[in-house]
Amino acid sequence: MATIKDSLKAGIEMYSGRKVNDIKLFADPVVAGTYAIRATFKDRTRNDFLVIGSHMEKPIAKSSPDEVAEYLEEIECETWPPAVGEMKFFV
Repeated sequence: MATIKDSLKAGIEMYSGRKVNDIKLFADPVVAGTYAIRATFKDRTRNDFLVIGSHMEKPIAKSSPDEVAEYLEEIECETWPPAVGEMKFFV
């Protein structure tokens, strides 16, 4: 059975069209099922992503690469692991 890391790696490869060598995960301590992901590609470049697993129909580890790719959002982390602040809501 695939792990969360396996599923996210496959989803990032589907999303980017590039081969991923390694990913690092940081679980959000405030929002369950939310992960910051740092992907290192074969050409040694890196991209950061965010996925909110609670928005997905199935658990991340049971989702296809297409399903994971649909819920990825590219982000820019100034530091790794990213800092988690207070939750902010727009009113």
